[in-house]
Amino acid sequence: MTIRTTLIAALVSVCCSTFAQNANPMQLRNQFQREIQSPDATWMSYYNLAYADLMMILGGAPENTVQPLLDESEKMISKLGNDKTADASEVAALKALRYLAMMSINPQVYGPKHSGDLGNACATALALNPDNPRAIIIQAMFQANMASFMNTQYDPSKDFARAAELLGRQDKDAPGPKWGMEFIQAVSNR
Repeated sequence: MTIRTTLIAALVSVCCSTFAQNANPMQLRNQFQREIQSPDATWMSYYNLAYADLMMILGGAPENTVQPLLDESEKMISKLGNDKTADASEVAALKALRYLAMMSINPQVYGPKHSGDLGNACATALALNPDNPRAIIIQAMFQANMASFMNTQYDPSKDFARAAELLGRQDKDAPGPKWGMEFIQAVSNR
């Protein structure tokens, strides 16, 4: 049994449909790259580039682009970690998403190597902000995948319901990441 279960498949389908709406995912990514060159770039500029890299990986980026995308996302997350204006909880959740993307690429190699890192990144994100819906989603997905891998039981529906409630209350105009609801909806439709 692999770690890539229905939840990962749902995330991949969300990534594919999100980028299918954009004629060229690389074009969107390049737009984010240009944005970080601007003197007006904010922490969200770096976040968006790292997130786009991870979505391209999860959405099935060509094999020869996966490592450069992972490297770029790591650089952006590192910059975010040094930015005092960045939301540290969101940065930790993004780091957890990066580990999840790595595990989805090669569960046998990256699972044992980074499952502790993913768990720690989620724990950090939730310690900084227990109401971070993205950290809740990633942690629930990871726990469900681990339960499947270990042949144990874990039902993420309560965590997804809590994350959906938090996303529904999120100020749409406040700066910060907004993703998450599309993933919960994709999982609910499976």
